[in-house]
Amino acid sequence: MSPDEWLDFLLALNVPLRLHLATVPDDQLVAARSRAVSSMSQWVQPDDHVRFTGHGYYATAVSP
Repeated sequence: MSPDEWLDFLLALNVPLRLHLATVPDDQLVAARSRAVSSMSQWVQPDDHVRFTGHGYYATAVSP
């Protein structure tokens, strides 16, 4: 997933953020998106995919 695709994915999943950004003027959104994409450059791999260093832990539970 490229930096642009990753940002689109993040925004698709984060409804509160999307609603907040709906009030931001377009020129500021373009500038913020450009900064966000460029800030990911250190995690872009040779295949153009973004891979962040980190670990994720997930748990599920069921009610008895």
